[in-house]
Amino acid sequence: MDVGRAAAPVPHPVFAPRPELTRILKGLWTCFYEELEGGAWAWHQDYGYWYHNACLFPLMASCFIAIDPNTRANGCMQVLRGSHHLGRIEHGATGGQTGADPDRVAQAAKVLDHVHVELDPGDALFFHCNLLHRSDANRSADPRWSLICCYNAARNNPYRETGHPRYSPIERVADDSVLIEGQRRFGVAADAPPCR
Repeated sequence: MDVGRAAAPVPHPVFAPRPELTRILKGLWTCFYEELEGGAWAWHQDYGYWYHNACLFPLMASCFIAIDPNTRANGCMQVLRGSHHLGRIEHGATGGQTGADPDRVAQAAKVLDHVHVELDPGDALFFHCNLLHRSDANRSADPRWSLICCYNAARNNPYRETGHPRYSPIERVADDSVLIEGQRRFGVAADAPPCR
């Protein structure tokens, strides 16, 4: 799969009749950290948030996928190796963000390796929901686009309604069925140019 960056999002014609989908695509475009824009995150665990979404067990993981090079210079992700074994750490307000208890993080940093996760485009890091991680602001001239996909075990539905997604089975379909359905639903010709 080619993960090269375009100068701006180019919606497939299947989205043209649906301006709200175009807005969503443009919104996703701005979720990433352009050059000289920032994107710093305090030390945190993803389960530090998901715990408050009524997910009872830390049966969750994330996959962090580099779109651009992620380097120390542009504020790549940092982890405390093995920190998922600490269990969930209390989270609270920290510098305008919600982050892990700074005292506990400081103690963990004394005994665990602090690793800068430098990635090339297309590289992925899978990590446990209790892994402590952070990033520096991107103060370089290079963008740091990444995609984070989060996963929860099917048996770990929230025990109360919080707005957190619940498990729903996914029906397997043929590879071209999404394109065919989009063409049927939005009236786009079968010979429309492919998504770029």
